[in-house]
Amino acid sequence: MLEEFRAKSGNSFTSIDILLKRKLKNPDRWVHCLFSKVEDMDAPDATLIELVVYDITERAEREQSIIFEAEHDPITHLLNRRAAMSKLSSALRHVEEAGRYFALMMIDLDGFKRVNDTYGHDAGDKVIIEVAKCIRQFFRNSDIVARWGGDEFLIGFSYSPEYESAVRDIANDLQFQIAMPVDIGHEQTAKVGSSIGISLFPQNSKNLHTLIEQADHAMYHVKNNGKNFYHSIPKKNISSKVSRLEFCCPQPSSNVLRLDEISLISCSANSNAWRKLNASFVHTIETQATILPEENTGTANEEVFDWNSSPIRVDRPR
Repeated sequence: MLEEFRAKSGNSFTSIDILLKRKLKNPDRWVHCLFSKVEDMDAPDATLIELVVYDITERAEREQSIIFEAEHDPITHLLNRRAAMSKLSSALRHVEEAGRYFALMMIDLDGFKRVNDTYGHDAGDKVIIEVAKCIRQFFRNSDIVARWGGDEFLIGFSYSPEYESAVRDIANDLQFQIAMPVDIGHEQTAKVGSSIGISLFPQNSKNLHTLIEQADHAMYHVKNNGKNFYHSIPKKNISSKVSRLEFCCPQPSSNVLRLDEISLISCSANSNAWRKLNASFVHTIETQATILPEENTGTANEEVFDWNSSPIRVDRPR
């Protein structure tokens, strides 16, 4: 920098902020350096540089503190939602350029309300803080870990396409760590579980908002089906095209259903109507029912139907 500055013509000046790393236990210091050219009357052809240094440590620390508070959750010190969205957008661009895969995990703590109701909100905060530490330590510094709100966390991390079981292995290990007892004081401990929804880039979508919605839907699938496990969106998922469907059908006489026996009614996938589906239809689906196209519509594409990929979505053949 000094050589470039020296080569400039005229009496110019420039400035820069520098962090001085101190050894041992001495704190680091921030300094503001102001460089300016001066003439040497005794040597007109020589270029002298005058340097003025100001200690700006307090100002720099205040600025860093303001930025940190704006980007982090005050209780867990994890990234907040706004900062996480910004970093996730950058991360997706980077992994696409690098040819890597990226996973999003939406985590909701199971049994957290019971901790709050039984031991109080101070104990609840301790559990949130310890779980946040556990999650943060579990992942790399380059991974994105955020408190999404309440007892929900969002995690984003890249992995090699060659390591297909990476996400599954991480989810298993993470659930084990989260389930460890937390000391809440007064010789008492509390335990929580975790429901994890997973979406993958680029297998499920390349759009960040879509990936977050998919991970959220997968997490609520876990919450509504026993909790304390993880669920990933199938690789060829069509749920982004259809978001409000309910299946109603007559009592099936066999384990074979035709699409013309199923009427589709618009409703919320999380509504009571959705959860109160015809029991026999649910049983048929759970036992891998064969779903045939309407008659006289030609051959339909084969679909592997998995009840665990709820909410159920079936397109009528076109």
